[in-house]
Amino acid sequence: MNTTLVPEILAPAGDTDSFLAAIAAGADAVYCGLKNFSARMEAENFSLAELAGLTELAHSKGVRVHVAMNNLLKSPELDQAGRLIHRLARQVQPDALIVQDLGLPDLARQAGFTGELHLSTLANGGTIAGLPLIASLGVHRLVLPRELSIDEIKAIAAHCPEELGLEVFVHGALCYAVSGRCYWSSYLGGKSGL
Repeated sequence: MNTTLVPEILAPAGDTDSFLAAIAAGADAVYCGLKNFSARMEAENFSLAELAGLTELAHSKGVRVHVAMNNLLKSPELDQAGRLIHRLARQVQPDALIVQDLGLPDLARQAGFTGELHLSTLANGGTIAGLPLIASLGVHRLVLPRELSIDEIKAIAAHCPEELGLEVFVHGALCYAVSGRCYWSSYLGGKSGL
């Protein structure tokens, strides 16, 4: 049982100003999205060139950078996503990639990404039975769904494999939906449910 609790301030950044503010405010890590394959498509998000400079600054201050590629991919998008991850790994070198699609950990490794892999809250990985599968994918951290109670979180933590860390939101988005249940909206309306 992994009983080490290490609080981390992980701040979202949808644009350059919020990224810089997170660093200035003392965040341990910043998470952000790219112009493609991010569930937060209404945010400004970052190009690879913008993010490369900001990541260099963050790393110089001891701040980690997590890049969210946390939407589900359709088959025709796999090649494009693989090329983007390859360029991300080479040009930006983020510390972690946050994914929802269970095929992305393998795709990320094939594309040369060597950082940590975090499974997004959108993957709805909040069951004890799913923990071994998640760990087998090479995922380093599971971001638990916001809908879990303290007792459910404790139960998951008690059964969590040593190699898998857990992340819990203490303050989340103003989302009133259930994590991981918005894939259908990409077909219905052509946009992410986020």
